[in-house]
Amino acid sequence: MPRASEWLIVAEDNARAGEMLLLRDQFRPATSRFYYAAYQAAHATLLTTPDAASVPARGNWDHGPLTNVIQSAAQNHLGFTEAEAVSYRKKFKSAMDARVVADYGPDTVLEASSVRAAQKAATAFVNLAVSKGARSK
Repeated sequence: MPRASEWLIVAEDNARAGEMLLLRDQFRPATSRFYYAAYQAAHATLLTTPDAASVPARGNWDHGPLTNVIQSAAQNHLGFTEAEAVSYRKKFKSAMDARVVADYGPDTVLEASSVRAAQKAATAFVNLAVSKGARSK
């Protein structure tokens, strides 16, 4: 099963890739990379909490259910208020929704605000993983 530090490495790689793609106005792949950075950093963070015991046998949580796992862990193990935990869940969900449009909606206009929301989510989740010590676990 991947360790928190391994999830953090790939999260940081994807966040950097998203930044490079964004600089080249490649909004769809940038959005996808930002989402995956948030997804991977969420795993890194969760593996620093007691929720690590609930990771599925395959080594990662499914995308949809992960939103609730994030909120629960933030509130119960990371010292977040309910409002802060809900905010993190919403950031993740917003990035996930933007990724779905970016990857599966070729006929849909991807708004710049969606790309920026995914970028902010990636930054927030990578910073959270680092602050919770994922680099050393």
